[in-house]
Amino acid sequence: MIYTLSLNPAIDRMYYVPDLTCAAPIRTDDYHVQAGGKGINVVKVLRQLQEPTTALGFLGGAAGTHIEQTLKALGATLNFTPIKEETRTCLAFQDQHNQTLEVLETGPTIQKKESERLKKQLKKTLPKNSILVISGSLPKNIDDDFYFDIIQSLKENAIDVILDTSGIPLRAALAAKPYLVKPNLAELIALTDTDLSEESAQLNAMQTLLDQGAQNVVLSLGEGGALFANHQTSYKITVPKIATPNPIGSGDSFIAGFAYALKHGYNIREALRFASALGVSNAKNKEIGKIEVEDLEILQTQITVKKR
Repeated sequence: MIYTLSLNPAIDRMYYVPDLTCAAPIRTDDYHVQAGGKGINVVKVLRQLQEPTTALGFLGGAAGTHIEQTLKALGATLNFTPIKEETRTCLAFQDQHNQTLEVLETGPTIQKKESERLKKQLKKTLPKNSILVISGSLPKNIDDDFYFDIIQSLKENAIDVILDTSGIPLRAALAAKPYLVKPNLAELIALTDTDLSEESAQLNAMQTLLDQGAQNVVLSLGEGGALFANHQTSYKITVPKIATPNPIGSGDSFIAGFAYALKHGYNIREALRFASALGVSNAKNKEIGKIEVEDLEILQTQITVKKR
């Protein structure tokens, strides 16, 4: 069983349009509406891998009900904390030039009693030596050190926490020593306030996160693949080019793959190759968080993991 925590899930509406630079009204019948948010995408990918998964987090209103129904249909175990306000909706637009625009609602305001209820539920649900994937932004009225508090509270149960967030919540959480963090390049630049145009600078910035507490760091580079580093080693991951990539959800698919690989005892190079294959598979699909399981073996042969 892998556990996921989604504090700010969403209904994702993805629209495909001819040209995002057009000033005139755009009409399209090419769109998808689905349960989303980073943590929900992780659940969807894990279930496509037939991995038993328990989803925790906040859900409210009709949007929350839609997400619950989607995950139930996928066979996930649900342990969400109900909230008074409505779960958010996020919009994404992609044109024929592969330009993408995202409009992300900040999300509901969480009441103190709701956040305390979630903390208790989390400690009650997770068994010792399990894997918890924490993904996404914090909703309103949640302190920036909330993720730090959660990771700290789970230490006595030896939980491996994979954390995919950004900004101040990520910076604050590093001291709790999460097993893995996965910033993208823009997020790492914001964290370190450094020019990261060169790979050597990127590895140095990743070392900074390790020094601040992270046990492992993956730097997502989009079509450029990724870098991995811990205190023992570092790797460069190169992925195949895709003609019409849809990058939204690929990072979440990578996280799901890494969690799966960790649970099933893959070594680090195997884990990086497998996780990257899931990210590439998602990028080949219009639907966010959709992978082609039958293609994963072939995709892994097209991915290189070289020591740096």
